[in-house]
Amino acid sequence: MRNLITKALLTWQVASPTLLNAQELSVFADANLDLRMGQGYTTIGGVEYSKDLANCVENSSRSTFGDTSGERISIFVDSITSTESLTKNLSGSIDFSAGFSPMTGGDDSEGKKVNIFSAGIKGNQNNKYDLTYNSKYTYVFVEVRKEFQTEILSSFNFSDANLEYFEKDPQQFYSRCGDRFVSGVRKGSEVVAILRCETTSFDEKTTLDRFVKANAGYKGFTAEGEVKNILSTIKTATSNKCQMLVSATGGSGIYDVKDSDGFVSSAIRYVGASTQSTARAIDFITTSYYAILNIGLKDLLDRVDLRLVSQRKFVETKKNSIYEMLSLIDLFGNSTVDQSDAIESAIKSINQLYMQIDRCLVDLYNPVACRDENTGPRLPPGVIIRPPQK
Repeated sequence: MRNLITKALLTWQVASPTLLNAQELSVFADANLDLRMGQGYTTIGGVEYSKDLANCVENSSRSTFGDTSGERISIFVDSITSTESLTKNLSGSIDFSAGFSPMTGGDDSEGKKVNIFSAGIKGNQNNKYDLTYNSKYTYVFVEVRKEFQTEILSSFNFSDANLEYFEKDPQQFYSRCGDRFVSGVRKGSEVVAILRCETTSFDEKTTLDRFVKANAGYKGFTAEGEVKNILSTIKTATSNKCQMLVSATGGSGIYDVKDSDGFVSSAIRYVGASTQSTARAIDFITTSYYAILNIGLKDLLDRVDLRLVSQRKFVETKKNSIYEMLSLIDLFGNSTVDQSDAIESAIKSINQLYMQIDRCLVDLYNPVACRDENTGPRLPPGVIIRPPQK
């Protein structure tokens, strides 16, 4: 489940080692990762492993906050200079505002972006878009979004019926409810794009990255020309040796981009035409079940392991190994010697790591699911080690 680890990091160089000289644009339309208010959420698995969890907290009392108009359009531009910076842009925490979770004072709440880019790529059958950050390219991240008012749960209630159900088998709690619940959702429409262009040298890449950083940040709705100029400057400087990926959700009308020159205008039209009826979840916040003032629930939670210390450590270790393999692939891809066999071996190892993570996440309480098998050196058949004779 790759979006658990890289949150849709693009690895063009693995599946498509030869750069396309002509610019290519691919559109992944209407990626849907809607989250329901009150549903369970697993911090180990993230959205992908949470979307089918039950509604464990009652979704009866809601309130809203935000602009008096209830909607806002904005454009965000940034330079991607590492795996971490791309991850942050795609799924970084959102500061909704103070008091978002009225029962916790804000200290026990965690805001996230819904990663539509990952969902769009995953739904596309062309595997060459399943790739990672490569240091020989310059990357420009662009996000155009229209936000409506944020809805929050104004009170948290765990029903007696749910308590009675889990009292019979407390260990089912995590598999149905996760370790947190969705306490707020911001809906809207969003278009996310990454322009990737090949540079001729590290100095050129550094110069272009600095140019984008100097012009980065949130732009007003009227900044269409400014954003177009950023993209045009990068493309011109790299002789248009570029590719662009686009994913969208929640908008309205026909979303059709023939090339990246028309991307900004098209994105603004798409999000601008969205309504409350077409809007999808683009940000959400989760809260710990311990924030619910219910003695019966607290007694139940005391019998359930929601910390999952060893499981979290297992998954984190696998994630780190995947990042190391991706770094090796990056080095192999830049080598002047054919490293096809090494790349293939690294990809095989990454796939095995993903399978191990998935095995753990779908069966967290199984004592062997989140534990490495014994892969140490084995003795030849028939060889037995005995303690030394005194």
